Amino acid sequence: MPRVRLPSSSEQRDAILLQSWLYSRLRMASPKISDTMMPTYSFIPSLSVEDMRNPQLSSAVLCTPCHFVKITKFYRVHNYRVFASVRDNTHQILVVFTPKCVSNFERRYHSRITSHVVNSLIIVGDCSLHYWPPSKIQDNFDIGHNNCAFSEAREANKSLPILIINQMGRFEMDQVEPLALCPFVYGKL
Repeated sequence: MPRVRLPSSSEQRDAILLQSWLYSRLRMASPKISDTMMPTYSFIPSLSVEDMRNPQLSSAVLCTPCHFVKITKFYRVHNYRVFASVRDNTHQILVVFTPKCVSNFERRYHSRITSHVVNSLIIVGDCSLHYWPPSKIQDNFDIGHNNCAFSEAREANKSLPILIINQMGRFEMDQVEPLALCPFVYGKL
């Protein structure tokens, strides 16, 4: 009998629910990045209070891959806003957690948003997509000048997409190291 190889076994993942959605969704939202891109509100839909309270039982969360990300790095905290990067299964993007998001997370889980969540599976909702110039990204995220994903945008003075996140919750708090490093999505746009 021939050996059957399932598609799911050919691709290793560090989390089953973490899928590749970021690049395709960005391409749909912004076919061509320019200096004057308008924000896209409801880029990731909002979640109800019940969905945030019990995400493991919510069909709205489980059936929509764009709600699942992992935080890869925290860059800065300023005026109750947290600047970080998140990833899906294949790409990373820079994000800003709003003061409302930070406050709600810290009250719900009784811990700092920056404490023990790197490489943990989280859910996000009510996210908008904004376009920031390289100078604003450099000021808020302190990205190195030798990072090739950002150096091309800086030279061309292109605005890059940033996710502004208003809802965040824990889904799985195991801090599993990634199987492979994910590049920033900016190199492909």
